[in-house]
Amino acid sequence: MDVEDLLAERGVVVSRETIRIWVNRFGAHFAAGIRRDRPRPNDK
Repeated sequence: MDVEDLLAERGVVVSRETIRIWVNRFGAHFAAGIRRDRPRPNDK
């Protein structure tokens, strides 16, 4: 299931182009947050 389908289930209609723009704008920020919060290999 993709983002477009998930939003449609909640009544939000967006195009693939809108999602592509969101990913280009915010994707790096979300990825950095995930990398920052992920435990390091040597953490216990």
